[in-house]
Amino acid sequence: MKLPYLQDWTQQRRTVAALYNQHLAGVGDLILPVTAVGATHVYHLYVVRTTHRDRLQHYLQEQGIGTLIHYPVPPHLQRAYTHLGIQEGAYPIAEELAKTSLSLPMWPGMRQEEVTAVVEGIRSFFEHL
Repeated sequence: MKLPYLQDWTQQRRTVAALYNQHLAGVGDLILPVTAVGATHVYHLYVVRTTHRDRLQHYLQEQGIGTLIHYPVPPHLQRAYTHLGIQEGAYPIAEELAKTSLSLPMWPGMRQEEVTAVVEGIRSFFEHL
């Protein structure tokens, strides 16, 4: 039964996210997640955006840092929706998000040195662009 751990795990994710926010602010062209005023975030994922997404992902992979691209194809361009006849360009914001979003490592219990390795990898990538 995992439900009793949910609050603690969420707090651990928030702690990791705060470290990412602190150490990745202003790095390259990264766009960090934003939490709306009066809202909270559980950080199931920590998704950044960059126009260098594929190159950054490859660079981090070479450093032994795994990342994921969730939803690389926006919903309106999924094969399941071809019958709707929606063409590329119809939803440019969704398409831009699909091309630039990268999920960084995030899990409860992630250690500070693991976060530091991710941050250092990202900083190094942008320093060498």
